Amino acid sequence: MTALLLKIIAVVSMIVDHAGAIFFPRCMIHIFGYTIYPLRVFGRLAFPIYCFLLIEGIRHTSNWKKYAIRLAILAFISEVPFDLALFGGITWKYQNVFFTLLLGLLAVQCDLELQKRNHYGEGIIVFLIAAFIAWKMHTDYGAFGIVFIMVFYYLRNNLSLITLGIGAIGLYMGMSEPFCVAAIIPIACYNGKQGYKSKALQLTWYFIYPIHLILFAIIKRFII
Repeated sequence: MTALLLKIIAVVSMIVDHAGAIFFPRCMIHIFGYTIYPLRVFGRLAFPIYCFLLIEGIRHTSNWKKYAIRLAILAFISEVPFDLALFGGITWKYQNVFFTLLLGLLAVQCDLELQKRNHYGEGIIVFLIAAFIAWKMHTDYGAFGIVFIMVFYYLRNNLSLITLGIGAIGLYMGMSEPFCVAAIIPIACYNGKQGYKSKALQLTWYFIYPIHLILFAIIKRFII
C-alpha cells in the first residue's frame, strides 16, 4: 500500500467522521450494553494515519521549514470552516487538527536537532511542552494528539509497540477512541512508496480539509 492510498483512507475516514459528528450525532447502535457510533468509529482511522504520514513526511522532506509553513497556513485557513461546521459559529475555544500536527512536527524537528548535538532524551521535554501548548490551545486531540505523534516517532521501527501505544491511549481517552487501533492494519500494509504524485494532487491533499468543512457548514446552515 502506497502513501497515496493511506492518504485516501485517512481523508475518507475524516470526512465520514465529520459527517457523523455534524449530521448524524444520534446514529448509534447498542451492543452488549455499550453504545457505539459507527460513523465516528470509522472516523478513528484518520488521526493515527495522519500521525504516521507526518513522521514519514518529516523523514523524506528536503525542507522541514516549508513543510511546517504549509501546515501552519492550512491550520489558520481551516479554523473558520472548522468552527462553522462543528460549532455553528466562530470560536477560539477549540482548534482544528492541523495545529496539533504542526506542534508535533516542530517537536519532532527539535528532537532531531538535539540529537545532532548529542543531546539524546532531551526531546521528551520538547514533546511535553508541545503537549502542554496543545492542551492549553484546545487543539483537536489536544495533548493526546502529541502523545500519538510521540508514539509513531519514537517507536517507528516497531509496529507491535505502536499498536500497544495507540491502543492504550485510545482506551484511556474512551468513547470511540479505542477503535483507532484499527488504523494499524493499513499502516502495516504500507510499502514505503509514495504512489502517484502531482502538484494538483498535493494541493487536493492539503485543501480537502477546509473545503469539505466549508461545504458541511453550508449544508448545515442553509439546507438542513
